[in-house]
Amino acid sequence: MSEDNPTDALARFIGDDEDPTVRYTFDEATGEVYFAVVDVIAHLTDSNDPAQYLKRMRQRDQELKASWKEMVKRRSMPTRGGQ
Repeated sequence: MSEDNPTDALARFIGDDEDPTVRYTFDEATGEVYFAVVDVIAHLTDSNDPAQYLKRMRQRDQELKASWKEMVKRRSMPTRGGQ
């Protein structure tokens, strides 16, 4: 089994530029990529309501709940409707 090029693997995860599976934004100053957590949850779980899935996951996992603000950084990114 050959190893994937990380760029190719990321492209498959994100999806098409015109209709990305997982929304993301790139911070040019730091070179970091930020992903929409709800989109990642939807992609990994196939949940019909990924926002609710994430909410319940945070309620059940006290460590996740306690460290959420440290792990997740709010970023502006386009909505599914293009806003």
